[in-house]
Amino acid sequence: YSRGQLRGVKRDAWEAGHRVPFVASWPASIPQGSRCDQLIGLGDLMATCAEMTGIELPEGAGEDSVSILPLLRGDTDAPVREFAIHHSGSGKFAVRKGDWVFIDAPSGDDGDREPDWFKAERGYTPHVHPGELFNVGDDLSERRNLYGEHPEIVEELSEILRRARSESGTASLASHGTLLSE
Repeated sequence: YSRGQLRGVKRDAWEAGHRVPFVASWPASIPQGSRCDQLIGLGDLMATCAEMTGIELPEGAGEDSVSILPLLRGDTDAPVREFAIHHSGSGKFAVRKGDWVFIDAPSGDDGDREPDWFKAERGYTPHVHPGELFNVGDDLSERRNLYGEHPEIVEELSEILRRARSESGTASLASHGTLLSE
């Protein structure tokens, strides 16, 4: 499978719907063969390019964009973002923070496209929870829904999503100091 061990396809809230490698070459700044495992998103290129060129973005532009310039310059010890919010094609939201992924829906798929034989082959089991919670550090294939076992993490990630919906994007959360602690 092109998605390897990841669950889902493009447009899904599961990891395969959003996780892609980011490869960059900048000989003056990025050491050859280096690797960075920090969480970034495609939208972060807007704030990064603005910072690189010295252009100030207008109010409200790139509201979820965070500059990854420190990472590109080799400063990979500290994360540039605490979390990322994903959106599926059908309107489902997910929050990724550290190794945790919270999906604010009973399923991360974008239309129940997983046939029963595929679910059985991959070890996906049904659940009765109103959402899904996975630790992708331990379970990259998102087989074990931990929603019922970690209500405190569900609440923390739900709060991030509530704040992002009520405020103006994730960048405003960071600038107002409302990010929840790790």
